Amino acid sequence: MAYVPEHAYADSEGKNQIYDEMWTVDWWWDVQGKLPVGTTVAPIILLSDKTSLSVFSGNKKAWLVYLTIGNISKDIR
Repeated sequence: MAYVPEHAYADSEGKNQIYDEMWTVDWWWDVQGKLPVGTTVAPIILLSDKTSLSVFSGNKKAWLVYLTIGNISKDIR
């Protein structure tokens, strides 16, 4: 779980930045810089997906809702 932004680079010179998690992007640094000391960013990820229910229920559809936070690594989410 990430509580502070990070910069990750593909080279030792720091010229090729890697953006692989939410806390490695520039907007997180911008927002974190505006917050009081001791606080952190907690981005909410909300998505919905339509799915078909079984044919036994009359071919009905459902819209599932998923909720998570961006502080959790994408490998765990």
